[in-house]
Amino acid sequence: MELAAITATIQLIIAPVVIVTACALLVNGLLTRYTLLIDRLRALARDRLDLRLRADETTDPEATALINRRLGLIEEQVPRVLRHHRMVRNALVIAYSGIACFLVDMFLIAIAAFFPGGLMNALVLVGFLTGTAAALVAVVIATAEIRASHQVIRYEVDSIDLFR
Repeated sequence: MELAAITATIQLIIAPVVIVTACALLVNGLLTRYTLLIDRLRALARDRLDLRLRADETTDPEATALINRRLGLIEEQVPRVLRHHRMVRNALVIAYSGIACFLVDMFLIAIAAFFPGGLMNALVLVGFLTGTAAALVAVVIATAEIRASHQVIRYEVDSIDLFR
């Protein structure tokens, strides 16, 4: 293989790196969101435990009623936040799968350089399109999760009125 052909092949192999970088940026944002949701779930669990301990210690009926209302709100929020956590997790798994497809595609491009033909070219295209489809699905799930997260925030803000 001549140097010009090797250089052209390397350029073809590196082409998916741009898309892998874009996917990495997507994954970075999703990981930040994922971490925040984990922190939120831990905070709710900690609040629930603290409130239950305070409920056991208090004898004031008003304080007990307030604690019970807050516990009810936490019990209502946890499944909602878990649903968002699951959506972000799914988007992350799919985005990572897309990155894996692009990395495999880089190997397929290299192999296609040595064994040119219809089948290898088709595999390269299928690998690329599979990675692109996975990235698209991850973005759609992330968009749906962000859109739905408004409901969780709205519920929490609206529930403040219950404590007046």
